[in-house]
This record gives sequence, structure tokens and C-alpha cells, in this order.
Amino acid sequence: ASMQLFRVYKITKPINGKFEIYAEHISYELRYIPVNPFSVEASPNACSTALSMLKSKSIQTNKFNFSTDVQTVANFGIQVPISVRNALGGTEGSILDNFGGEFEWNNFDVTLHRARGSIFPVMSLRYGKNIIDLKQEENIEQTITGVVPFWSTSDKTSVKMLPEKVVEI
Repeated sequence: ASMQLFRVYKITKPINGKFEIYAEHISYELRYIPVNPFSVEASPNACSTALSMLKSKSIQTNKFNFSTDVQTVANFGIQVPISVRNALGGTEGSILDNFGGEFEWNNFDVTLHRARGSIFPVMSLRYGKNIIDLKQEENIEQTITGVVPFWSTSDKTSVKMLPEKVVEI
């Protein structure tokens, strides 16, 4: 496996000389990239097309690459702006929900496999053993710098968006 990027979002002050460092995989940045509504017709290439559309319909810069070997024939659609991460999985109607498969997160490469076929053991991270460097950045995780304003009917059949795709706060 290649080295993976993690974003440190919290570092505790030591009481007994031990810091606690909280980090998450770089792929969680996909929570902060909104995507405009779109739909894809059912076909063997629908999953691949939907993943391509996630990048092309992203409202903000999306430096992630998406690929798949899934050929499940299904429709896919996003009715209102949501985050790319939610469009991928964890919500009803997501790509994972519609097409099935298992995600592989490799830094900025996101691959949806029909089946990955292996289980990785639990790993303990230790400085000097498998962590060779640590760089601290200020935590701005909870800071919101813009919103995607839209209005939708309760059944999501009608969506109205402002000409300004993102309104900076």
C-alpha cells in the first residue's frame, strides 16, 4: 500500500507529556465540495458516467479522481446540491446505494470496485515506527466560508438556485 495523506484536525495539549493527535484521511475533504444536481440514465456505463459527473458538476475545485469497474445497470440522480462525499455513499440514493461495490480511498484517487477481496488488519500508528513526519496546521474544520443556496419543493421535483453558485460568508 502507498503512503496515505491525513489531515490533522485536532491536537491536545499534553498533561503528562503525551500529545493526542486526531486526523482523518484526506478523502474526507469531499465533505466540503458541493455538487450540482444531475442525472444519469441506466446503462452498463452509468456508474462510470455518474462518477465523472461528480467531478464535472462540482461547484468548487475538485482535485479528486474517480474510477470504477462496476457495470451495474441503474439510474442515478442528484436532485439538490449535496456534498460529493454524500453523493458517493452513506445516504439513500447514493452511488454506493444504487450501484453497489466497495470503495478504495488512495489519497486523491477514489475507486469503486465490484469487490475488493481483501480485509486489512487494524493498524497502530506510532511516531518513529510508521509515522515519519508531523506538520501542524491550525484547525479550521468547523469554519464555513460559503453556502450553496437553493430552494426545493418537498418532493424535490423543482429546484431553484441563485446565479451565484456559492455565496461567500
